[in-house]
Amino acid sequence: MNILITGAGGPAAICAYKSLSAAGYNVFMGDMDPMSAGLYLVEEGNQFILPAGKSEQFVPFLLHLCKKHQIDLLIPTVDVELLPVSNNREAFEAIGCKVMVSPVEALQTTQDKYLLMEACKSHVKLGEYALFENFIKIPYWSNKKWVVKPRSGSGSRDIYVVNNVQELEDLSHLEGKNFMVQEFLEGKEYSIDMMIDKDGKICTAVARERMRTDSGVAVTSKVTRNAAIIKYAIAVAESLDLRFAINVQVIDTVEGPLLLEINPRFSGGLSLIIAAGADIPLMCAKNLLENEPVEVVNNYKEIAMVRYFQEKFFDPSLFLPEASERFAFAV
Repeated sequence: MNILITGAGGPAAICAYKSLSAAGYNVFMGDMDPMSAGLYLVEEGNQFILPAGKSEQFVPFLLHLCKKHQIDLLIPTVDVELLPVSNNREAFEAIGCKVMVSPVEALQTTQDKYLLMEACKSHVKLGEYALFENFIKIPYWSNKKWVVKPRSGSGSRDIYVVNNVQELEDLSHLEGKNFMVQEFLEGKEYSIDMMIDKDGKICTAVARERMRTDSGVAVTSKVTRNAAIIKYAIAVAESLDLRFAINVQVIDTVEGPLLLEINPRFSGGLSLIIAAGADIPLMCAKNLLENEPVEVVNNYKEIAMVRYFQEKFFDPSLFLPEASERFAFAV
C-alpha cells in the first residue's frame, strides 16, 4: 500500500517514515522545500514538492498527486495542513485515499489555544489564562509571571514573558491581534504521545520527559511511567473528539500537571516512543488501511534518548526542482 507523508523536512515525518517503511509500506514524502532531508530518504519518484499549506493550490495539488500515484493513506504532519485536509476528507476518500487527521471541529479547538483551554476547563485543572485584550485592561499579578502568545501557531515565535505592568504595556500593540495570556508554569515538561483509534478508543499513552530541546524539538528525553501525568493527559484527550496520533504537552508543577497545549499530529519526539514499544505510526496505519482492531499497548519500556545528526550523501544533480516548476499538475 502507498502512503504519502507531508512535512518531509520535520522530525515527525521522518519518524513516521522510518516506522512505516520498515513495516513494508511504500512511502512517498512531500514538502514545500526541495532541500528537505526526508525527500532524499525515499527512492526517486516517491518525492513531491508541495504548495504551502495555506495556498489555494495545496488541496487540489494533493488530490491530483494522490489520484495519480494511487496513494492509499495521506498523513499530513504540518499544523497548517491539518484543517485543509480534514475539510476535504470526502474528496480524498472519493479517490480511494484515506486521511490521518482528526475531525474539523476538534482541530479548530486544539489549534486555538484559548478555545482549547475553554474546552478542557471543566475536565482538568488548568493554570490561569485570559484573552490578551481583557487582561491588559485589568491585569492581575499575584507574584506571577505571564506568557503572552498567539492563540494559533506553533514553535516559539511571537511568545513573550512579562514580569510587570510596564512589560505588559510594552506589548499593547498586540491588542486585537488574536493573542492570549497564560500563567507562566514552572516544573518539568512532559509530552504524552497517544494513539486514538478511528472509533475514539485510546489505545496507548506514553509519557516522556523533555529534558533538553533545540528549536522546540526534544533532543534528550526519557520515557516515564508517571501515572499522574498519563492520567491527566488521558482526561484532556477525552474532553475532545481527537483521532489517531496526538501529543499532549504538560508542565508538572507543585500543584500537579497543568496543560500547555496539544499537537493533533505526530510529534517530533516520536522515535523514542516507537523504540519504547509503542509504534504509533504503524498502529494508525493498520487501523485505517487494514481495518484492524488496535491492540492496547501498555507494556512499553522506560528508556532514554539523545539525538545526533546523521548524514545522507547523494549526487547534487538529484536535488529536486523548485516548486514553481512542479505546480502545473505535470507530475
